[in-house]
Amino acid sequence: MYQSINPTRSRKHLMFVASQPCLICRREDVQAAHIRFSGAGMGIKPCDIFTTPLCLEHHREQHTMNEKMFWQLYQINPIARAMAFALESPDKKLEKKFMNILKMINLESFLKYKLWILVIFLVIIQTSLNKYMDKKIEARQPDFVYNNSKEFIESLNECISWQERNTTIWQNVPREIIVAQAVLESAYGTSRFAKEGNNLFGVMTFNLNEPHLKPKGNKNSKFGAKIYQNKCESVKDYIVVLNTGTAFQEFRELRFQMLKNNDLDVLVLVKTLTRYATNPNYTKLLIKTIKSLRNERISDTN
Repeated sequence: MYQSINPTRSRKHLMFVASQPCLICRREDVQAAHIRFSGAGMGIKPCDIFTTPLCLEHHREQHTMNEKMFWQLYQINPIARAMAFALESPDKKLEKKFMNILKMINLESFLKYKLWILVIFLVIIQTSLNKYMDKKIEARQPDFVYNNSKEFIESLNECISWQERNTTIWQNVPREIIVAQAVLESAYGTSRFAKEGNNLFGVMTFNLNEPHLKPKGNKNSKFGAKIYQNKCESVKDYIVVLNTGTAFQEFRELRFQMLKNNDLDVLVLVKTLTRYATNPNYTKLLIKTIKSLRNERISDTN
């Protein structure tokens, strides 16, 4: 259906799409993201009809993984959403283009596509309603207070639950991996980076204009550990890194397949994190930490 459409270009429509909140997180630092599997052909940018609003973070993620998997991850039908925006566009030639698409659906195939049209209609209603809804009141971020290793893990779990309140299993990093990496990277929150910068995962930055901590004894270092406002922000950024970083594409793809097959194996999945650290034995240390934490939980229940 889409391959026969000559790509339409409309700066006015792209600006309109970019003025909408991100489909995924509702942030406002938005770009008009083209849906690449809409069938424009190899090497041809898709028609501007097939665009949706994505923030910079999610637009980058869209380009770093299989796109159909990306939209399934967030449980969004991008074609239906794009069509809804096309019908509301200030560029009226796009409305005409959309009507031409509908004309291509002949009576014989109408039964096949009528549900599709209904989905688009419902999305338009939802989009219109969202414009007038009050902003959602965010749940209060939990405090991250601890005096020992047990309290550290309890606080970390509260923070993870807070992060997962508006996400799906397709976006979540398995909790055992998060806890094991926080324990390994921050020594239960006692490391210098954790105490001075709220950095629980050793996340580094090469942008020295943002708050950072240089490695001890190396003031001339060209990178530093990121400084966060609080430890829950560190957890949030760590999850973003695993969900968007090009180094962790294998992690995302294997997670997707495991969840799809209802066969999540943390000890296998963690082996895809070889690029998280320079230590060649890093994933072995993670597996050892996960197993050790499991044994501790068993001991606590006995």
